[in-house]
This record gives sequence, structure tokens and C-alpha cells, in this order.
Amino acid sequence: PLKFIQNIDTPSSVLEKIDLNDCPSHFKQKLARHPNVSRKLLEKLSEEKSPVIRLAVFQNIKTPEHIRNLILEELLDFKNKKYKYGKEDYFIYFKNIWIGLANSETTPSDVLTRLAYDISYSGSVCIALLINFNTPEHVRKELLQKLLSLPESEKSYSDWQFYLAISFNSSIAENERLEYLD
Repeated sequence: PLKFIQNIDTPSSVLEKIDLNDCPSHFKQKLARHPNVSRKLLEKLSEEKSPVIRLAVFQNIKTPEHIRNLILEELLDFKNKKYKYGKEDYFIYFKNIWIGLANSETTPSDVLTRLAYDISYSGSVCIALLINFNTPEHVRKELLQKLLSLPESEKSYSDWQFYLAISFNSSIAENERLEYLD
């Protein structure tokens, strides 16, 4: 199935014939991101227990809104949860899930705001929020202000990385982005 999943020209009719029970988790994740994946297959993949697969389903713009909303609430409340995969229990580092939500163009601005206020100021999540063009301007400015005011010992990223993230956000006026680069 991997050769079909990796080929961006594989039609949805072929993708739908892939037996999900025989696919490892990383194949299912790639399948959820495939440009020709059908809504029907996305609905099946949304039932997977793996939050990584569910995040990939959430990020696909073809996913029906009601499914995206269900996945979103689960992923936002992910801290300290574990899921069963096979015979083992795995903990997924929740920060990686939040980075995926903060990066996604399908994440609504109110959720990005919630992420900005609910998380501890993790550098990689903040950078994802600063880059995302859906992050509201007032949240972005407040986030940057808080990050820059942290004591040096609490900063995990250099100031320039935050400014660089802002400078790549195309929703910010060009003159403001250039200020951040100076």
C-alpha cells in the first residue's frame, strides 16, 4: 500500500481499497494527508485511536467540520492521556500534538487563541502560533511580548527565532514584518 500512498496521483478509488487493518500507523498518517483521499476514508481514519493519525485527519481540509470539531476537542484535552495501540500503552508527548494544531491552517482562530493562553510558553508551540496566519493579531503581539519578557533562563529559543517566525507570517503587513527582521 505504501507505493499507492506515496504517489500523489493515486486516485481515491484506489486509496479506498487499501485495507487499513494491514497498515502501520505511519502509513495511515500519510494516507490522511494524501491529496486524493476521500471524505469517506477520512471518516474511517478519524476513528483510529492514535492521536497522530487523528491530527493528520484534522489537518486535512477535506475532513467534514463535525469530525474536525470532535477531533479538535480531544486533542486540546490531550495532556496526560494515553492511548492503546496494540498490546502496549503509549504516551504521546502532548506538545507535539499542540504544535500540529498550532501549525494547521484548519485550526480556527479562537482555538489558536485558546492554545496561546492554555499552554506554558513552549518555544516550538509559540513559533507555530506566530507563523500561523489565522492567529489573531492581538494574540500574536501579546504572545511575543510575554516570550520576550521571560528571564533568559526560561527561554528555550533565541529572540531572533520568534522575530523570524513573525516575519514569515503573510497576514502581517509587510512593513511590520520588515521591522521584526531589523
